[in-house]
Amino acid sequence: MKQVSEQVRSVLGEGDVVLVDRGFRDAVDHLTALGLDVRMPDLKVGKQLTTEQANRTRLVTKCRWIVEARNGHLKRCFRDFDRVWPNQSIPHMMKDFRIACAILNVFHPVIESDKRDGLTLATSMLDRLDEDNILANAVAALNLNRESSSDKWERIDGSLDYLDEFPHLSEDLRSITVGSYQLRQARSYCAEHIKINGSYVIDVCKHTGDLSLSSHGFSVGDPLLIRGQSRHRSSTRYFIYILIDKAVQVDVKEGVDSVSSYSCSCPNGYRTVGCCAHVATVLWYFGFSRHQSEILIPADF
Repeated sequence: MKQVSEQVRSVLGEGDVVLVDRGFRDAVDHLTALGLDVRMPDLKVGKQLTTEQANRTRLVTKCRWIVEARNGHLKRCFRDFDRVWPNQSIPHMMKDFRIACAILNVFHPVIESDKRDGLTLATSMLDRLDEDNILANAVAALNLNRESSSDKWERIDGSLDYLDEFPHLSEDLRSITVGSYQLRQARSYCAEHIKINGSYVIDVCKHTGDLSLSSHGFSVGDPLLIRGQSRHRSSTRYFIYILIDKAVQVDVKEGVDSVSSYSCSCPNGYRTVGCCAHVATVLWYFGFSRHQSEILIPADF
């Protein structure tokens, strides 16, 4: 352990920020004792992370994206690093790793995300870090996940006018998802749910006023509450809630400004720094995809 500590100190100084994944959870105390500022995605204790935990986790994963992207690129270009190394190759493994990294540094373009609006997204994430998820609190207080009565919810299909009331979204979706990762996932999730045997259910609340959303901190001129159900396994079902302010669309603003709040019952669904992929899927499909003449479905062959 002493030798490892000396190697770490030779590269990192006191106060340096270290971004790690959850696999380093047993080493956090040791790294902290070395004077390092360790940032790791929060560990889930119950079914969901709190809003504060989910927001902190999103900041870490956003900054760690380049690490994961470069590791994946290294494994794609040099397949030896994508499999288990035989014992006889271990002595020269690090030398091979340095050679492979040097080749990528020389011949491969720099990997950079959010080239156009990186600073804007970073500022937005920091501004929303301490923002509470009021809609999630209202859903829990009103026990909406258990509410399925037809007098409050109506199933959305192609004949309902509610579809026309959903705002049109485009590139401005990135300001909600704070990046493109969840939008790429949304395309795959949507393709999964619109299959013949898919189970993607969307409801709309017919009497939003009866739900007393105003008593939970909302100030929405003309509310439209959407509830979605996303099921990936037979035993797991997530409820997605999106609150739309229809009054904003006829005012000076439109599009993404109409999305007042959102929440999901998935482990990361309470975050206000961005949103989970389930929320992004509903926004992407109803706000963008269904208005396109053709959408390329992943692995559609």
